[in-house]
Amino acid sequence: MKFKVTPKDFTDEIEVELIVNEDANTTEYKVGEEGTYQTYNGKFKVKSTDVRNLFNEDGSITIYGKATDIAGNVTEVSKKVYNLDSQVPNAPVINAAATAYPTITEY
Repeated sequence: MKFKVTPKDFTDEIEVELIVNEDANTTEYKVGEEGTYQTYNGKFKVKSTDVRNLFNEDGSITIYGKATDIAGNVTEVSKKVYNLDSQVPNAPVINAAATAYPTITEY
């Protein structure tokens, strides 16, 4: 099993596609070691604010996948580690004094 993760840049949300062998009857994935396996029905999104409790110690996130064939044989669990941006930026504070141009005073 392979993972296609987009975008490849450091971001707070990714889209994940699992590429499985054609013999797979069912495919499952989970996000984080403590996550719960879910049936894979196509691309899915992972947003850092939704999985904060599932981050690895280094701040990365691990996505796991496995497939089962029609005979019930389960593949070895595959995994992909990805770095999500878990720091939501603060909204800038704009100071618009009546006698001056607006300026960003905090970011």
